Amino acid sequence: MEGQSEKLNTAFLEAIWSGDFKHAKKLLNEGADIETVNEFGENALRIAAQDGSVECIRLLVERGADLNSKNEQGVTALHTATIFKALGCVKFLLDKGADVNARDLEGVTSLHIAALNEHFDCVRLLLEKGADVGVKSTGGWTPLHTVAQSGHWDCVKMLLENGASPNEKTTDDGWTPLHVATEKGHTNCVLLLLQHGANVDSNILHVASQDSLEVLLKNKANANSKDSRGYTVLHTVAEKGNVRSLETLLKYNADIHAATPDGETALHISASSGRLECVMILLKKGANVHAKNCLGLTALHKAAEEGHVDCVKALVEKGTKVDSRDEKCETPLHKALERGHLKCAELLLRHRADKHATTRYGHSALHRAARYGHWDCVKMLIDKGVDVQMKSDLGNTALYVAAQNGHLDCTKILIESGADVNDKSKGGWTALHIASQNGHLDVVKLLLLNGANVKTKSTGGLTPLHVASHSGYSDCVLALIKKGTDVNARATGGWTPLHRASQSGKVNCVETLLKNGAAINQATDGEQFTALYIAAQNGHFEVLSLLLENGADLTMKARGKWWPLHIAAQNGHLSCAEELLEKGAVVDIKSSAGWTPLHCAAHGGRLATLKLLLHSGAKFDTRTMDGKTALDLATAQNHADCISVLNKKRAARVTRRK
Repeated sequence: MEGQSEKLNTAFLEAIWSGDFKHAKKLLNEGADIETVNEFGENALRIAAQDGSVECIRLLVERGADLNSKNEQGVTALHTATIFKALGCVKFLLDKGADVNARDLEGVTSLHIAALNEHFDCVRLLLEKGADVGVKSTGGWTPLHTVAQSGHWDCVKMLLENGASPNEKTTDDGWTPLHVATEKGHTNCVLLLLQHGANVDSNILHVASQDSLEVLLKNKANANSKDSRGYTVLHTVAEKGNVRSLETLLKYNADIHAATPDGETALHISASSGRLECVMILLKKGANVHAKNCLGLTALHKAAEEGHVDCVKALVEKGTKVDSRDEKCETPLHKALERGHLKCAELLLRHRADKHATTRYGHSALHRAARYGHWDCVKMLIDKGVDVQMKSDLGNTALYVAAQNGHLDCTKILIESGADVNDKSKGGWTALHIASQNGHLDVVKLLLLNGANVKTKSTGGLTPLHVASHSGYSDCVLALIKKGTDVNARATGGWTPLHRASQSGKVNCVETLLKNGAAINQATDGEQFTALYIAAQNGHFEVLSLLLENGADLTMKARGKWWPLHIAAQNGHLSCAEELLEKGAVVDIKSSAGWTPLHCAAHGGRLATLKLLLHSGAKFDTRTMDGKTALDLATAQNHADCISVLNKKRAARVTRRK
């Protein structure tokens, strides 16, 4: 029976869909469910409304169909009939009592729909039947908003005459119907709304189309109004490159010198956006070509930065200062070269831009091009006679910054043009140092091929091998070793490349250094740190394990201080402490001050390490030279967890004695 009923209902909905009134009536008589729905959740009444079949709707209403039933989206038959412009169905449903103000899940009524569809007769009918002219959707849109969007003048007029407010605002952006009509360029509707009292607020011009703009200005809109960003309308149209609107605004006395909160004028904005026509108009109308924004940038800086050659040309020919400097003392030439805008740079140089101008930090145009890897700009500057040995305030040459950033082509051009590969910065670093530190292997090889001194030292005694080892670039480490660098070179303080690699935990570099003769037990000056001690200090387990596997001496201690197990315990490096103990470190070994590793763990509050040491047989009651036990040290530092463990250990001992 259930299957037969389902077939009956399906046949019934199909009959309604096809407008077969007689067959639908027959199926109803046979027991079809009048409120049954199809797979889309639509019942017979909404299907009939979609099809525009008044006859089927009449049948359904007479048989008791719910006039205001809704689908999952909240849509009624009246909504549906309005959507499909089935005026006869709309009229019939309203006459039979359908809710004229029924809203779907988005708050949309049939009046919204009719207005959007520009269905004048339907709008009139709905209003006559009591539709709420001021009803709002969930987004705050009234029917007047929707018809303002479509631009149907007659519908706008009808809604206004029936009491629609021209100043209702949407929820999200606060737009009135005037905003909507203005943006869409429906000038007749704009005028009509103004005539009915629409307010011209401060941001209306910012959304205006070209056609709407002059209408609003004629109606006393403020040509210098600002939006939430602090932009005037002139700024906005300059950004978009809207020439006609720009001219209109200037005609109505828009302030050509107005600045944004960042200090940018319309000239800045149009130049940055590459809007040549706007730039030309603004210049003709007297825009200040020398105006600077809050960062000290002129329109020429902005155009050069973005590579707008035509705008650069127009500004230069108007007399802008070609070497104007911003707050960082950067010129337009610096800006062009940073982005690699070769043509802009050449144009500026033709207009006598200073090719040797430097920034606040002494960076020249060549430094800037080399830093960002623009080899064609580097070559152009060299061809124009720029000194390749110019130095920044830190003593860095263009070769140094090219190597620093791994720009192989720039490095090659500079070397071929006579750059000194062994030139040093104020810190004594060469291009080889910085390329090695940053792991630029191709640049390292190129420098070595061209005579870079592999053993050169910085003012702190660091060789390129030191810095490559510390940074973890094992391929650079190997390249330097193959070229004959001293694998055991000592920097200030006696630090070797192995010490540096161990400090930063670069296990691949440690392995490479050890394979190539690094002295594993070499100690630093002063503190007498070994690589093993340094690895334990910093918790680098893999490095520590590798050093131990390769014969690192566990018995070497730092001068006047601790063994590796002490420092691992103090810093709470549990895995390192475990490895040291496994490899034979003495659990109760004492420093010159009488501290054991347990003292160190207790003092540092390293609970896990403290438990490990106790488990490994550490004596909990050993005293330092000044008479302190591990418990004393933990108590002094208020390490509650360590105190608890040590107290339990002491209590257990007392119990055993009893």
